[in-house]
Amino acid sequence: MATKTRPAAKPNLFARAASKSVDKPKKSKKGTTIELPKDLNAEGELIGESKLLNEAITAALKAKTEMDAAKGRLAAAKGSLNDYVTDAWCEVYAKNGVQPETPVTITNHKGESLTYVVQDKCGQNAITEEQQELLEILLGEEVAATLVETKEVYGFDPAVMAEQAGGEKASEGDTVQDVVFEIVSAAVMKNPKLTDEQKEGLFTHQSKMHLRKNTLPRLGEICGSNVGRIVSFVQAAGSAIVRYLK
Repeated sequence: MATKTRPAAKPNLFARAASKSVDKPKKSKKGTTIELPKDLNAEGELIGESKLLNEAITAALKAKTEMDAAKGRLAAAKGSLNDYVTDAWCEVYAKNGVQPETPVTITNHKGESLTYVVQDKCGQNAITEEQQELLEILLGEEVAATLVETKEVYGFDPAVMAEQAGGEKASEGDTVQDVVFEIVSAAVMKNPKLTDEQKEGLFTHQSKMHLRKNTLPRLGEICGSNVGRIVSFVQAAGSAIVRYLK
């Protein structure tokens, strides 16, 4: 009589994972703990330097909590002022036709004040296509085109740099980075130590758009005495024109 063979049990990866987790030893707490001295008097109270040291931690934690709360209140207060101050700054710009003289001070009825900082980062911080479109709507395509420049940025692809050099003349253990550092960039495409794929993938390229340097001092010329246009331009510029209260 033939005996039926039972089908092999299918591996249960979930069960295996669970069993392994049970067998895993508990991880010991990492790091180093330094305990402060605890010199006590007869009543069990901290005394001397021990008291000062231990209470310093309590004071530091309390101050940190208060500082974090103060930062939140500061951010909220500045947030409630930002829009009004930006509009007021743009109004002064439009009225005088030139960028408001610095420092720009914001005062209240008590004579308390904050400083409003406006920084021209047009040549440094890139703008997006959406920002460019907003400027084109605001100023027209021709005017916007005179304010925007495109910079070509080249670099090495880090993933390709970390690969083993695969060319037929590559030495054992050579990485693409080793080869690149060994040769002048002008000779990269001629070097037999790299494969064609590595040569083609080595360099990265990215086009970045920027508002031209010194655009901020020209807003009177670009937008005229129109407050709304200056406000819209500053908003469209985003991080190219940095604004904050301090």
